[in-house]
Order: sequence, then C-alpha cells, then structure tokens
Amino acid sequence: MSVSELLYILRRHLVTLVALPILGIAAAVMLTINATPLYAATSSVYFSLPYGNSAVDLSQGSSYTQSQIESYSALATSPRVLQKVAKALPFQATVPQLAGAVHTTSQAGTVILRITASDESPAHAAAIANQTATSLGEVARDLSPKNSKGEPTVDVDTIGPAKVPAAPSSPRTKRDLALGLAGGIAIAVFWAMLREKLDTRLRSPEEISSEDIPILGSAELPRGSGTRVAVLDSPTSMGAESYRRLRTSLLFTQNSEDSSVAISITSPSAAEGKSTTALNLAGAFAETGQRVLLIDADLRRPTVADRLDLEGAVGLSTVLAGRAPFEEVVQPVGGDSTLDVLAAGTIPPNPTQLLGSARMRDLIKTVRGIYDVVVVDTPPLLAVADAAVIAPLTSGCVLVVRQGRTRVAEIRDALSALSTIETAIFGVVISRRARILQRQDPYGRAPQESSRARHRPAAHFRGRRTEGRRGATQQVGDFR
Repeated sequence: MSVSELLYILRRHLVTLVALPILGIAAAVMLTINATPLYAATSSVYFSLPYGNSAVDLSQGSSYTQSQIESYSALATSPRVLQKVAKALPFQATVPQLAGAVHTTSQAGTVILRITASDESPAHAAAIANQTATSLGEVARDLSPKNSKGEPTVDVDTIGPAKVPAAPSSPRTKRDLALGLAGGIAIAVFWAMLREKLDTRLRSPEEISSEDIPILGSAELPRGSGTRVAVLDSPTSMGAESYRRLRTSLLFTQNSEDSSVAISITSPSAAEGKSTTALNLAGAFAETGQRVLLIDADLRRPTVADRLDLEGAVGLSTVLAGRAPFEEVVQPVGGDSTLDVLAAGTIPPNPTQLLGSARMRDLIKTVRGIYDVVVVDTPPLLAVADAAVIAPLTSGCVLVVRQGRTRVAEIRDALSALSTIETAIFGVVISRRARILQRQDPYGRAPQESSRARHRPAAHFRGRRTEGRRGATQQVGDFR
C-alpha cells in the first residue's frame, strides 16, 4: 500500500480518527479522576557471601549470588517473608494485601534487589518496603547453606532504606493522557484499515477498469432532496459540465453510420443515480440542438415526471396498453428546448410483459425515426428483468454505479448480465455526491437562473407543431 493510498483511507475515516483519540483521552481523564492515589517507596538490599580471602573466592561468591538473585526476588513476595512483615508492622495488614502491594526488580549483572511497596498512605508504603527488606534478609539467612561453624553463607544488607514519598506514584496524569491518546489513535487506525479491508464498495475507477468495458466518466448527484437537474437548473455548474463530458464520451462510442441513437440507462441496484444521469444526459444532448426524447421506462418507481413538473398520469404505460397514441402523451420540456419526455404513466401490474411486448419494439423503432437521440431510463438491472428486456431494443446500454455505495461484486454481476443479452455496453458511469449544491466553473461563471422557473406543468400546455428529425410533422397532444 502506497503512502497516497494510506492517506486516502485515513482521510475517508477522518471522523473515526478524530473521535477515538478524543474518547481515549476522555477515558484516561475519567480513570485519573476516579483512581485512588497510591504512594510508592523503594528500599534496596545487597546480597553477598561473608567469606572469601582470595580473588577467586570473591569472584565465585559473586557469581553464585548473582545466580540466586531471581530466587531471592521471588522469596521477597513469598508467604514466609510476608508473614513476618505482617507481624512486624505497626499497623494491620494481611499477607494477600502485602502480596499485592510489594514487587521487586533487579538489574542483570548485579547482586542488588530493589523492593517497592505501594499504599494509599506514604508512611505505610515506606514502612512496608523497609520491613520487607529486613524480613527478606532474615529468611534468606535462615535458608542459606551453613558453613562448618553453623553460620549462614549468605549475608543481606539494606543499602538504601525507603523514604516516605512526597508525591503519589499513580495516577500519573500526563502519562495516562498520553497512553489514552496513543491507544485511541492505534485503535482508530486499526479500525480504519479493517473497515477498508472488509468494505467492497466502489472507491475508484481502477477497481472496475477493463479493456472491454470503458469508464465513460463521472456524474454529479445533487445534494438535498435529489430533485435538481443540473443541465436544466444550473447549466453553468460543474455538475452540468460533468454530463456534457459524458455526452461527448458517448459520441465517441457511436457508429457514425447510425442515423439515430437510443441509449438505455440502468444501474445494478436502486438509488445509484440512473434517473439523474438519464435526465441530465438527455438535457445535455438537447443543448446541441438535436431532437431528444427521454422515456421513463421505470414502470415500478418512476421519477422523471415529478422531477420535471410534468404530467405523470399518462405516458409509456398508456401507449403500450393501447389507450392513447404516442403523439398525444409525449410532453415538451420548456418553450425553447428540443427535449421531449414520455413519462411512465400509471404503474401497471405487469411491467415486464409490457416492456417486452411488440408494441414496445414498434414504439422504439418509431421514435428513432423522429428523434436524433432517445434516452431510456430503465429499472435496476439486478432487481428486476425490465432493463434486460429493454436493452436489446436500443443501440446500447450505459451502466450507472455510485461511488462509495455500489459494491464491486454487484457491478461485475450487472456487467455479466448485460453480456448475456444482445446489446452493446457503451460503458460505465460513476456517479458521486456533489460536494456543494452550487459551484462556479473554472472560468468563474456563476450559475444561471434556474430554467425550471420557466417550465409550466404539462397539464396546462397546448399542443404545438414539431418538426421530426427526418422532416415529419408531429402533433403533440392537448392536455387540460
């Protein structure tokens, strides 16, 4: 993992990286406040052999004592020593209490043992340490081998008696706060790395890059209610520019011999930005002066009519059911726009059958003879079969996935499903949430006034004459 990848992961989990260290410090503060102050006092004892007249004897005696220092360390906290300590102290203390209060340390290569005692009372701590040193010496002499005169071969001297401590040894506020901070950071980094390892959601285009399936570009999703259409409402925004770049990318995927193009838009699952992409892509094509038709073929959860303030009660389902011709239900968007919309209409009980019917094939064939570009918004591919039914009727399909939401496995499943049907896959569009609602472009142009203010609800517009792409005159119906 490179440094840049690590920084990217840490930046994405910034909240965790900030919150856990703060919690660690807070926990350290609470422990410090609630902890009982303890005082520590230390005495030092020296072990030696009381005999030896030559350098060899002294060296052997020192080596022997050093080899036994660990045994003396364990002996200091043994019941035999602590029982003598408990009896000699001027205050009441039990052997288990003393065992928890006394600990020893020794330095390698020396015969000095340090005995440290901790207690809530500084005077008691010093008394326990000094009495333990005295009792250890007595027991060590009793247990040591005797010489020919019956004298012990080990001598123990207290070289550093414990003094009454002036300040508590714990809690140590600065150390505890530093440990809380370090522990919080360590846990936060570990948690971020673990989440990243287990998270299979799409993070970068490289995760789905393929020689056969191109990445057409990225598209910006609006914040808030999610109803904004950037190309229509904020044509100079960065969001609108992202769809214009997508339009350009799609132009390079088209066959120059095709007189018209029909593009189906789908996604692996819901809430990944397919309808937003379809709306903005249709608007981007209409900006070039081409005749564009947007068909809301999501007969399960249609959204196009509501987002454009159009009549949604009649539309595609009305045409496919044979209750009205296409010319009577298609609706224009704005007065000067070349964009028309065929709303979904009333939600039918059999969407898949309607979309796979001969009337749907005839409708797509008919509108491709009228419009330069036909954009079809279809349901999610992995949820229902509708998108797989519509895709073969169009020139090709665009798969919209959402960065940070769609899982890589779902993208692969969707591409695999598309590869099994007779349709071209134009590529993948990665949608992502906009950083801010309104942004200026790099040339400093402010967003223009929303064009939706000029839209009138479709239920009140009167029929108008429109010239088809091949010169055919079409009559758009009169709704009241």
